[in-house]
Formats: sequence, structure tokens, C-alpha cells
Amino acid sequence: MADCDVLNLVGALVDKSVVQRVEGEGEYRYRLLDTICGYGAEQLDHSGRSEEYARRHRDFFLHMAQRAGEEWPGDQQVE
Repeated sequence: MADCDVLNLVGALVDKSVVQRVEGEGEYRYRLLDTICGYGAEQLDHSGRSEEYARRHRDFFLHMAQRAGEEWPGDQQVE
């Protein structure tokens, strides 16, 4: 999916009041409405897979942190 497609889709969700655009320091952030987020969490809980996804989320960010720690002192630091 192209970057412009993602922007158009996010813009459409903002227009439909599914996602809120929040101004930050020199940038915009987007957040899902609390009611929709709560509904999604409830559906995930009912699926019985919430622990699996919590573990996958943890593992993903742990891997990112480990990779950053390994690459920090190297030649790729600027990148």
C-alpha cells in the first residue's frame, strides 16, 4: 500500500469521526475513539487471544529495543 493511500484512509476515518487528529508539538497524532478502542478490546478478550497478542506486542518491542542497543555504538548510528 502506498503512503498516500494510508493518508487517504486515515483522513477518511477522521472525516467519519472514527479517529481523532490531535495536535502535538509540531506534528499531528491520531488516536482511535475510546468507545471503538474499548469495543475492540472487548472483542479481543472474547476471542481468547488477548494473551497471545499481548505477548507478541511485548516481543516486538523487546526485539526493537535489543536491536537499537546493539546498533547504537556502530557505524549505522546516524541512520
